[in-house]
Amino acid sequence: MSIILYLFYAVLIVSTCRVLIRLFLSIAYNLTRIKKKIKVFPAISIIVPAFNESKTIKKCIKSLQNLDYPKIIIVDDGSNDDTFKVVSQFKDVKVFRQKNQGKPMALNNGISQSSGEIVLTVDADTELDKDALKSIANRFALNSKLGAIAGNVKVKREPTILNTIQSAEYATGINLVRKGQSVLGTVMVVPGPIAALKKEIIKKVGLFSDDTFAEDFDMTIKILKKGFKIEYEEGSLAYTDAPKNTEDLIKQRRRWYRGMIQVLDKH
Repeated sequence: MSIILYLFYAVLIVSTCRVLIRLFLSIAYNLTRIKKKIKVFPAISIIVPAFNESKTIKKCIKSLQNLDYPKIIIVDDGSNDDTFKVVSQFKDVKVFRQKNQGKPMALNNGISQSSGEIVLTVDADTELDKDALKSIANRFALNSKLGAIAGNVKVKREPTILNTIQSAEYATGINLVRKGQSVLGTVMVVPGPIAALKKEIIKKVGLFSDDTFAEDFDMTIKILKKGFKIEYEEGSLAYTDAPKNTEDLIKQRRRWYRGMIQVLDKH
């Protein structure tokens, strides 16, 4: 049998296994979901940390204003572009400025100003689907053991090969893994683009730390270590910008991997 034929069968087996695993996880995920709908939703405060995001934050805020009952807080982390000017134009949006201290401190300052039972953090380059909040609120209301929920992050589509690859990675890789982890209530990363956290749990485990490059992963581990569940909500869609060239993609992944190593070493 030729090497090419061996490779063909190997690829076929791997592909088949991926399809079967995906099918199994999807079935398990759907079976563990509580279908009941609630009438009274917990209060949610949305926090958007921003540093030099004048080109993207306008669309972000507009998407948040289309949600069911948003309480929106923008924390400008010492931007030196027009970010503050852009966000100040919006009504019914609380805007705070701080000296440049980094994303974790911006999130913490936003949390200190929030009033909701649930804190939803959203990256400034991200837009949420109009029904994203309902799915998250419903989950928290029906499960008191939940400490956090990871939303369904998708890449904003652009007609490039790199964008297509990243879109496929999120759909068949990252989100698939989270769906499987959700069955056990152990989602390992509540991502920056859409992360829902119970405020009382944040107080118990501590605020965001600035001693790693992966504050979202660090917060997730702290919540899991305290024995709380973390799940994935497929119906809470968030569309985020992806790196547009190979150089930026490499920088992003280096930051991710370095942050993961720091968090694992820390805990």
